[in-house]
Amino acid sequence: PKSPRRSAFSAVSPQMSAEEEQRKRLKPNVGVLEAALVAKELFGLDRLAAVVALDSYDDCNFRVETSDQRTFTLKIHNGVESDQRHVLLAQVAMAEHLNSRGLCCPTAQPTKNSEPFGYHEVPVASGETKACAIKLLSWVPGPTLCDQGATPERLCLAGAFLGKVDAALDSFDHEGLHRVHAWDLQTTEDARPFLSAIEEAPQKELVEAVLNTFSQKVLPMKEKLRRGALM
Repeated sequence: PKSPRRSAFSAVSPQMSAEEEQRKRLKPNVGVLEAALVAKELFGLDRLAAVVALDSYDDCNFRVETSDQRTFTLKIHNGVESDQRHVLLAQVAMAEHLNSRGLCCPTAQPTKNSEPFGYHEVPVASGETKACAIKLLSWVPGPTLCDQGATPERLCLAGAFLGKVDAALDSFDHEGLHRVHAWDLQTTEDARPFLSAIEEAPQKELVEAVLNTFSQKVLPMKEKLRRGALM
């Protein structure tokens, strides 16, 4: 049976806009030395061979290599998400669920206190400090699709893998999934107030047409549509 999903379509664009602004202010601003200190204090990694900063949208990520040749991702979560413990626990549970079904993805390693993640006061983009949630994730080796190039064969393999992920998540549910989120397709209509930010007329007309189609064709049948987990 399918897991129950949130079906509310609420007008939450002001809330979304405020949260996105807050995410920019509370993005961790951490260097490699502090990352190494956090890895030691929370996870007991005191013999590091390398700490390398990685790209991230609104978190702060590092590749951490130990002297005994183990590799991890140290993820310092955005200050907004750090206050949403139920969401962080849902992420942990989702990764464990996928791995239990043979789908390889990074899983949370326990802190020294046997917790799935810990908290540490770190500097953020606003210039303040914030107690941010921090995970140590298992490292999945291999090149990225971006680095290899998107050939038809690789895109086919990627699509097949994503299909398996989607099927596996049909049997997954968690209280942390039931939230309002700007990237949730259920809230597409709530992007309408942002049309005023698009200056070019052709692009604005295109986006408006998509929103109108969503309102006219999707919303009336929303209760019949399949829903899935979104993190």
